[in-house]
Amino acid sequence: MLTVVALSRKLELSKSTLDSSANSPSRANHAGEMIKLDREKFSLAKHINELESGSHALESTLERLKEELDSIGNEEGENKENENGDDATLYAPLTHGPDSVGELLIVDCG
Repeated sequence: MLTVVALSRKLELSKSTLDSSANSPSRANHAGEMIKLDREKFSLAKHINELESGSHALESTLERLKEELDSIGNEEGENKENENGDDATLYAPLTHGPDSVGELLIVDCG
């Protein structure tokens, strides 16, 4: 008989524990909190995806601009070489005496 009484007491304790945990406010709020967190997670993932797309677009723009800059730099270098190679003008200081002001004589040798 003692085992039936002990089992009955255990059953009652288990029922009361189950009832108190089922009626607890934290259990009722759990589902709502999980939905809220799931929505936040989705929103963050969407925002991260948008930022990554923008980053890729900016990286490709940067790469294009670097290529343009290199191209312009190469063109300027070629233009300077052409200017220096075609220039046959000599600039020589002209001095007439001790009170000369540093005039230049320009002679076109081309």
